[in-house]
Amino acid sequence: MGGIEFELKNRDPVDVSFNVSVRAGGGSGGGYNIGPGLKLDAETNTLSVDTADAVEKDNTKPVTSAAVFAEVGNINALVESLLTYARLENGANMTKSPVGLADILKGVADDLGFEAQQKNVTVKTVLEGDPVVDADGNLIARAVDNIARNSLRHAPEDSTILLSLSSDAESFIIRCRDEGPGMPEEELAGMFSPFVRGANVRTGTGFGLGLAIARRSVTAHGGSITARNVSPHGLETEIRLPKSIEIGCDEP
Repeated sequence: MGGIEFELKNRDPVDVSFNVSVRAGGGSGGGYNIGPGLKLDAETNTLSVDTADAVEKDNTKPVTSAAVFAEVGNINALVESLLTYARLENGANMTKSPVGLADILKGVADDLGFEAQQKNVTVKTVLEGDPVVDADGNLIARAVDNIARNSLRHAPEDSTILLSLSSDAESFIIRCRDEGPGMPEEELAGMFSPFVRGANVRTGTGFGLGLAIARRSVTAHGGSITARNVSPHGLETEIRLPKSIEIGCDEP
């Protein structure tokens, strides 16, 4: 079984290095299946990528360059997500500046629009105000984008995803609601942990890191993120950011 392996050699959140090798044979061992052809061994920090998953199961046909490039692309995406999560997990410094929360939601909705059209899914926004906060805009945008893409992944055709911005006395509230199957109640508490992919995953995309990165991005700003099933069906993910990060707020 051909494939590619790399090992995380340095856990420093800024300078992370990998040992990468291509192997011609090997067996299947224990670990977590975190994507198409991707398996993470939690004990050895080794990621295996099986090229056989990218081509037809026919030993008479060679592995194509297109298949290899596709898996390299998967590796690049995974490594980028791993590095982002590692930096957040280790408290890497954020780059803060004034950012409008309404602008972030509009940007996410626009970016998601093209992919949503492929499923005839409508992305709507309901914005109450446009608070400007002192935050790392890239991290907040990534958190919102990740929960929105999770909703799109589970959204049925001809459905709607609703992104909303509101507030209460203590928090700015960002919600993303879809009309998909929701999550089993027993999986809700753990869905923001790394490498968790729920029972209702319908596609082979994703590595189980997007929601974990969203959680770390939000908690780095003193906020929280939760999810709940809604009636008659669907999932609503809620991000709460403290009003203390609003520009001009007198709170410490």
